[in-house]
Amino acid sequence: MPADCFAVTEEEQGGALVYRWILKPGCTVPPGQHVFAGQYNHATGLRDPKGDTYRVDAQDSAAAVRGGFVLSH
Repeated sequence: MPADCFAVTEEEQGGALVYRWILKPGCTVPPGQHVFAGQYNHATGLRDPKGDTYRVDAQDSAAAVRGGFVLSH
């Protein structure tokens, strides 16, 4: 999907940093499997991701996905 099809926001809510990608009017997502990626840059060294989570919502297909991340070496 072209980046210009999304409005991206970043805000703090309840002590959490929340990023949102919202599909702009007139843009559509074709049926199929899609990969979304976000990147968080942190200080050098290991960082425990146990408090990090993600959530995906959809409307027309009524999808909802939630999860977390694990530390990998």
